Amino acid sequence: MSIARRAHRLFLVVATLLAGVAAAGEAAAPAAAAVLTVVIDDNYPPYVFRAADGTLTGYLVDTWKLWEKGTGVQVDLLGSDWATAQQRMTDGRAVVIDTVFRTTGRERTLDYSPPYEPIPVSIYTHKDIGGIVDVETLRGFLVGVKAGDACVEKLVGAGISTVLPFASYQALVSGAVEGKVRVFCLDEPPASYLLYLNNADSLFNKAFTLYTGQFHRAVQKGDAATLALLQRGFAGISAEEERDLRQKWMGTPLGLSPMARYLGYALLVGSLVGALLLLWVMTLRRVVRQRTAQLEATLEAIPDPMFEVGLDGRYHDCHSPRTDLLAAPPDRLIGRLIADTLPPEAAATCLSALREAHETGHSLGHQFELQLARGSSWFELSVARKPARSGEVPRFIALSRDITERKRAEARLRMATEATQLVFWELDLIKDRILYDATMLQLLGLDHGEEPASSGALMELVHPDHRTALIERFQEAMQPGDPVFGFEHQIVNRSGQCIWLQTRGRVAQRDATGRAVLAVGTAMNISERKQAEAALLRRSEQLEMMSTASQDINSELDMPVILRQLVAAALQITGATAGAAARVCEQQMVFSEYNLGGRLLPIDYRFPPGYGVPGRVLQTRKFHLSNDAVHDPYVVPEIQQAIGFYNLLDMPIINRHGELLGCFEIHNKPDGFDETDARLLQGLAASAAVALENTALLVERRLVEQALRESEALKGSVLASAACGIVATDPLGLITVFNPGAEAILGYLAEEVVGKVTPIVFHDANEVTARASVLSDALGYRVEPGFDALVARARSSGVADERETTCIRQDGRRLAVWLSVTVMRGAQGELAGYLGTIVDVSEQKQAAAQLDLAAKVFEQGGEGIAITDAACNIVMVNHAFTRITGYSEAEALGCNPRLLASGRHDGSFYQSMWRAIEALGHWQGEIWNRRKDGSVYPEWLSISRVEREGRTTNYIGTFIDITQHKEAEASIQRLAHFDPLTGLPNRSLLDERVRHDLSRAHRGRESLALMFLDLDRFKNVNDSLGHRIGDELLIQVAQRLKGTVREEDTVSRLGGDEFILVLPSTDAAGAAHVAAKLLEVTAPPYRIEQHELSCTASVGIAIYPADGESFEALSMSADTAMYRAKQRGRNAYCFFTAEMQERSARTLQLENDLRRALEHGELHLRYQPQFAIEGRRLVGAEALLRWQHPELGMVSPAEFIPIAEESGLILPIGEWVLRMAVRRMRIWQQAGLPLLTVAVNLSAVQFRQANLTQLVSAILDEEGLPAEFLELELTESVAMDSPLAAIETMDKLRELGVRISIDDFGTDYSSMSYLKRFRVHKLKIDRSFVADLASDPDDEAIVAAIISLAHNLGLQTIAEGVESEAQLAFLNRKGCDEAQGYLFSEPLTADHFEAFVRHRSLV
Repeated sequence: MSIARRAHRLFLVVATLLAGVAAAGEAAAPAAAAVLTVVIDDNYPPYVFRAADGTLTGYLVDTWKLWEKGTGVQVDLLGSDWATAQQRMTDGRAVVIDTVFRTTGRERTLDYSPPYEPIPVSIYTHKDIGGIVDVETLRGFLVGVKAGDACVEKLVGAGISTVLPFASYQALVSGAVEGKVRVFCLDEPPASYLLYLNNADSLFNKAFTLYTGQFHRAVQKGDAATLALLQRGFAGISAEEERDLRQKWMGTPLGLSPMARYLGYALLVGSLVGALLLLWVMTLRRVVRQRTAQLEATLEAIPDPMFEVGLDGRYHDCHSPRTDLLAAPPDRLIGRLIADTLPPEAAATCLSALREAHETGHSLGHQFELQLARGSSWFELSVARKPARSGEVPRFIALSRDITERKRAEARLRMATEATQLVFWELDLIKDRILYDATMLQLLGLDHGEEPASSGALMELVHPDHRTALIERFQEAMQPGDPVFGFEHQIVNRSGQCIWLQTRGRVAQRDATGRAVLAVGTAMNISERKQAEAALLRRSEQLEMMSTASQDINSELDMPVILRQLVAAALQITGATAGAAARVCEQQMVFSEYNLGGRLLPIDYRFPPGYGVPGRVLQTRKFHLSNDAVHDPYVVPEIQQAIGFYNLLDMPIINRHGELLGCFEIHNKPDGFDETDARLLQGLAASAAVALENTALLVERRLVEQALRESEALKGSVLASAACGIVATDPLGLITVFNPGAEAILGYLAEEVVGKVTPIVFHDANEVTARASVLSDALGYRVEPGFDALVARARSSGVADERETTCIRQDGRRLAVWLSVTVMRGAQGELAGYLGTIVDVSEQKQAAAQLDLAAKVFEQGGEGIAITDAACNIVMVNHAFTRITGYSEAEALGCNPRLLASGRHDGSFYQSMWRAIEALGHWQGEIWNRRKDGSVYPEWLSISRVEREGRTTNYIGTFIDITQHKEAEASIQRLAHFDPLTGLPNRSLLDERVRHDLSRAHRGRESLALMFLDLDRFKNVNDSLGHRIGDELLIQVAQRLKGTVREEDTVSRLGGDEFILVLPSTDAAGAAHVAAKLLEVTAPPYRIEQHELSCTASVGIAIYPADGESFEALSMSADTAMYRAKQRGRNAYCFFTAEMQERSARTLQLENDLRRALEHGELHLRYQPQFAIEGRRLVGAEALLRWQHPELGMVSPAEFIPIAEESGLILPIGEWVLRMAVRRMRIWQQAGLPLLTVAVNLSAVQFRQANLTQLVSAILDEEGLPAEFLELELTESVAMDSPLAAIETMDKLRELGVRISIDDFGTDYSSMSYLKRFRVHKLKIDRSFVADLASDPDDEAIVAAIISLAHNLGLQTIAEGVESEAQLAFLNRKGCDEAQGYLFSEPLTADHFEAFVRHRSLV
């Protein structure tokens, strides 16, 4: 950079700072009536910047003052960073934005003035980078930009997407100096200023001009009036005023302006005359004075402390605009040593920087911490050695920059990084050098100096299984396109520990050829997540093994096999290596087999209660877990040493009846047992318990079957002695003996079969085949379906094989026979043949079956049976007789059945009964008898006469006790007509009585009163104390009601807490008297257990015939009147009127029509604007639902909303309202309207929806509206109905970003303890308080209290129903934030609201 250029920049900076100080002292222009809010970038010297005292100054500041003076309009000039300035314009907090470039994107929302200043925007590069001359050569470089600058859009449009945004111009230049970027884009005026200020004008060169922008002033889209006002104001600034401003802020001294500089050079070179030399000297002196003054102003503008110190650390001079950044006042520093002034550590840092600057000429980056009055502060030193004459003691200029906020930000970033174990890395692909922070060293278990410096060295730490895939994935990511790459892999640190990392990154810089030269990214430790995933997978595998093991165990019915599979499954599931299972036998745990790694070893260990771990499990019936078996006091040392186990888990097996069946104990899990193992094995034990229980049942069944077979075999042997078939065969099955009994049974002659055929000829081939299959499974080897199937079991067992089977006679008839097969052996034990004994049991089976059936019918039948002889003396009774009458068999035998007579029947009854028996031979009917204990019971009796050879021999009486049947009939009758809880008549009986009373009233032309009584707030009792208490309350209420009315009156319970009373011969006066008594008797407290409850009632009264001539009409009228009583405050009675009928009919019509209103398009939304009271700025709108009925016209929301809530229609309607309001707000935003908030009311039914949060989130996502533009209003009563649930729902909505407000605040009950926990944004003051603000002191006090309460809780307030300036003025004085009402606007349609907003934007 040339000397002239440096001088020009220095002059520009110093002149700017001096002018800023001067401008700060000027008096502000007097305020005009109107205020124009203008936003502007406050870091754009010399156009606009902050002076040393923080005031806004510069060329444009003075220009706006001239504009203000010429127009008489006060200007509120708001300087800020550029992003904030744009946001203020977007939010509607500013009317004009200055120093704005015109871009395509901004033209959608802004209208522009003509350009007034060309601004070159250039690309600056580090002095070490060459070859960047245009946009094409810029590709692959990371370009620094200021966030929100127009150059970002230009670069992206030219295909340059690798940009790094900074918050301000100063941050951008500082970032370039610090090396964060080596190429940046910046407007030339601030670039020249800031590069000089940061001593970086020699480090960066201007590469090329990207484009030349034009400064404009802009207003909101469509605000033509303001734009015209701007143009008139600036057109009124004279050319002379404009010239003076430019001379003041941009003029260059004669010796430094371009024309004067070249002229001066020409005069200097071309003329040496004395007069001109004298003129030059005078001019030079003047320039020196100016520059001196400029340098002094520059020094004053530097915000950081600056010192002149010697090499020994002595202060020689001090300059600081802020004394709070000094360790001592300036006058106390001069002459003192740094070591005497600063703490030792800070002093050492400063002296080290001085030594470095003494050796190299300068020192940068040394940092130290000081404890100042404002707290702990951090500083960074920039030290430069001053030029010194030969022999002079060197001195140094030290600049101490306050970096406290930067250090705090770094600390927060470091804590966040440590908390997430997030590592930042940077890879120089050209030098193959990788950089990362200290967290990576901790992750790898390395010390400083040991870290891998190259990608190859780092890859050596990657797990071999992942290395190749990681390299391939990284190489893919280096290809053009700059995708964000990510992968998960393991590394092995120095200690051998495997750590899972999730690595993410992208290419940050490419060279001119597109080759990647720099990659950046992060690495996160995800080992815990991987461990959790592995644990979840292991859990899933264990559950799957549990399921398989349970199926296998329950498929077995052999107890030893079940226990063996149980141990094998437990070892597989837990990973243990050995174990055994035991059965409970004679109060001992008996172990007989030990599974050692799959080998089954025989053992014999028995544990009585309290002995060893199994004995303890036998006592406690709880599992026992020990990971230190050697020192476990319950482990038997001898057994532990013999088996050799070091940990154990013993689990009891308990069946569904709570019986302990056994236990299983597993040993030697490498990493020890835990509660998870115990829970898994508890499930396995439950499956084993079921299998063992099934096995026990099977064993019991087999024992029963065996006993039956033995009994039948005994019978067969007795019969065989008289007539049985005997068939003998040789070992191959040829018949050798066929006795006469066999001939008689089977129909064959001995000569026809002996030596010729086998007994298979007598058997059913299918049965033989089936038996062969069964024997094959039972014996464990294949049994052929032939003769072998008949003798295999006897041969294998050595005992007779006896069974019942079917034989086929020669004539084809099938016989049931008892077959006994015995093995015959010779003297030496060799097989000699087989002997079969056959007994025909067909007749015996048939007879036995009949006898058995008869015996069972007699003994096990449910009917009592008594048999008498011809003289009516009892000779036989069955068990049911004893059970029903109470008389034992011994007591009944020999007695006449009259001992059962109850005395309820006279002689004629019994005479009629005996006449029927003698005439017909039988009689049956209902009779009352007496048991032995004297109790009388009804029975259904049947008597039959038995004759033999024409003579009566016996009478058989069968009877059943029909007591329960009678009781059931009575119960059915009672249930059919009476309420089971209160004992009052139910609706069925009520209907009968009402019809009877109405008929009598009609005949006698009398009046009748019907009352519908409903308990007030009875639901609260059920919800809070439970239905048991609620039922008891209903019983006591029923008793009071019944005791209040006459005997002929009817008190009936319909259900729930509803009662109907029918009062015959009662007129209106009498009904009113009774109703008053009912309210009086129901009001006193009810004592139920420890609770004392109060319960009132609401009564509706209908009078016959005025209010109806049928039960249905009267009950409907009374029901309608009852609801009117509740509306009047409850604990009251009300007579039915015609007006109620009309209202009820209208309600029904509205409910029916409302069901179709949504689909017919009859529902519409109106939007009432909401304003910030301060400045009357439009901030939002409330969406209000309206119903335009095709016949009834506009229906009031106060009328149809309660109907919608009661019928459930509020849910679809509420969702439609929410969606339409959100969609409309999104449409307005896309159309360029200011960003406003839409408020939507939620009903109690909507707020109690379980999926409310999901519904709101889905609508916002589907309609594309950010959540912060939606506000949900709910009434105070809805929030307090279930405050804890309300808090949870509000929290979820707040997490979405949705605002919550409390509507109609102050009109209902509030709990301050809950209100402060409600995460709401706003309280809405009800219109009932606002209406009389100007005339009612009470309302004024209430409104003031609500506003104060809201502000103390950090909430905003909005008043609804504001209709006068007096109301608005009061609200403004009390600090109310917002208001809505007809003073501002009535509710508007969507189109009218949009026009309303656009019109206000033009004002």
